[in-house]
Amino acid sequence: MHLPNLLEIKGDVLLASNGNLQSITMPSLRRIGKSFDLNNNQLLTNLELQALVEIGQSLYIYDNKKLNLLDFPFLAKVGGNVGILDNGAAPSLWFPSLAEVLNNFNVSATAYTCINFQVLTVGGLLGEVSVQGSNVLDFCAGVTAADLECGHHS
Repeated sequence: MHLPNLLEIKGDVLLASNGNLQSITMPSLRRIGKSFDLNNNQLLTNLELQALVEIGQSLYIYDNKKLNLLDFPFLAKVGGNVGILDNGAAPSLWFPSLAEVLNNFNVSATAYTCINFQVLTVGGLLGEVSVQGSNVLDFCAGVTAADLECGHHS
């Protein structure tokens, strides 16, 4: 699915259980007014939302077993929860501009080796942080492993 001229979605985005979907590119999309939910797309390998700055409510990406990379270079704010769960092939999560998550931030899987939060700090999280099941984690900046172990998430 290639939508090169889409700038904003005022409502929700739900892309679920699409058996033939292999790629999603929305290179100009800057804002999603409500939630973005991407789940159970078994052939999906590519997700490109390089211009996305804000999601008004929640971001859920789960059970996309072949998804290679989760890269949100300009995403600065999520107005609800972030849930990144069981995306088998994606070794890294890149959120270098994420400064605010207005609810919980949950990551669960065994494949992630680096979770990059360049600017996200504990003060930018209004809910809980949960990172489960990852073998090796490198919190590149912002939220550190020590913050999580000590229960700092307010």
